[in-house]
Amino acid sequence: MFEDVAYFVRSCKTCAAAKSSNQKRMGAESYSAVPIQPFSSWAMDLIEPLPMTKLGHEWIVTWVDRTFKTIVVAPALINKTSAEDIAALTFKESCTLDV
Repeated sequence: MFEDVAYFVRSCKTCAAAKSSNQKRMGAESYSAVPIQPFSSWAMDLIEPLPMTKLGHEWIVTWVDRTFKTIVVAPALINKTSAEDIAALTFKESCTLDV
């Protein structure tokens, strides 16, 4: 019976499409450590492109504290999205955070 089931599963297109891979993943495993201290670990995301506002903003930058899930959001100009600009915006928004 084992051989019959194995043959059926190997020959079934639906089973083959739904089967998860048994191969090792490429690259190094990266496990995210669980943060212990509040405001010590943040996740950041850029949301774009959005319809332009009257002030010329087309991007939204979001930061989420991984401990308390505090969300910080700021608009960004299309021409102010370089690494230095996003770093300055991050510093400005995180240092003026009222907790």
